[in-house]
Amino acid sequence: MKRQMANTAQEMFFVNQTPDGIETKDILTQWLNYTIVKEESAAKLAVMEARQKEYEVIYDRFAPLGSTLSRLEREISVAENEYLENLHSFNQARLHRYSMMMSSNIKVIDAPYYPIKPEKSKRMMMVILAFMVGAILPTAMIIAMEMLDSTLKKPENACQQTGLRLGGILPRVKKSQTKKIDFDALNRQALNLFIQELRAESKRDKRPKHVILFSTENGEGKSYLKEQMEQHFAFITEGEKPEFKFTELDSILQNPYTEEELVEGDIHVLVARANRKWTTSDKHALKVYKKLAGKKPILFLNAVTTEVMEEVIGEIPKKRSRLRTLVKRLLTQGFKPASI
Repeated sequence: MKRQMANTAQEMFFVNQTPDGIETKDILTQWLNYTIVKEESAAKLAVMEARQKEYEVIYDRFAPLGSTLSRLEREISVAENEYLENLHSFNQARLHRYSMMMSSNIKVIDAPYYPIKPEKSKRMMMVILAFMVGAILPTAMIIAMEMLDSTLKKPENACQQTGLRLGGILPRVKKSQTKKIDFDALNRQALNLFIQELRAESKRDKRPKHVILFSTENGEGKSYLKEQMEQHFAFITEGEKPEFKFTELDSILQNPYTEEELVEGDIHVLVARANRKWTTSDKHALKVYKKLAGKKPILFLNAVTTEVMEEVIGEIPKKRSRLRTLVKRLLTQGFKPASI
């Protein structure tokens, strides 16, 4: 009976209390209280962290303002000191002025008379003088430069200075003119005229005729002329036997040559740049060359301006659209009559 009562008492103890000795009727209340305390603490901690972040943002925003305010205060201080210094100097100047006025006894006895009407303006005379200087002086300079220019840029100057007959010319290609002028067509037109000059110069039936290209200085364009002529003949003959054979000599002023080399030539062509001067050494070298060759060469001008080209070969071929070509044809040739 005692054992049964002890077991019953022990079971009642385990029912009313937990193994840790806490009564079961208070455990739910304590858990709820502790849970509320935990949630309150977590909420307070979250609020504190949010406030801390807000304070950090505010600090980052207003922290640079301190240095900016200090800099502005320094600038204001410097400007204020400068203003005070200028004000002090101004006051000193005024005091000096008044002291000078008080100490001097100078008075105006005879006041000046001012003219009733202003003097006549020389504006029109200055405009006329400026126009005359601006128009006549540049014109005179251009005329003087043209008269004093001794280069071979014009055919008549080149023929007069070299004593040779002009046989052909090639243009100087400028990048600024490539969009307006058809230099390929211009070269073909100039080379066609040069071929006619070569045919007129050598009337023998021997084919191919031997043409010797020479110059007094290097860089005159002999290789360029030879290349252009070979390409042009290949274009117009279409595989036929070449009519001319071109041989290039080195500079006759700087390189020796033999009489045998010159006698083999049927036509001798002196190649010269249009923008160079014809010197005494060039004249002497050409004179010796003519004696050895036994023939008078013809002159070929290279790198000629388009204005001079137009004087020699006629109208310069230009790049035009179809509309501009049609308008050009109508203006120059007129409307074609209707066919009957």
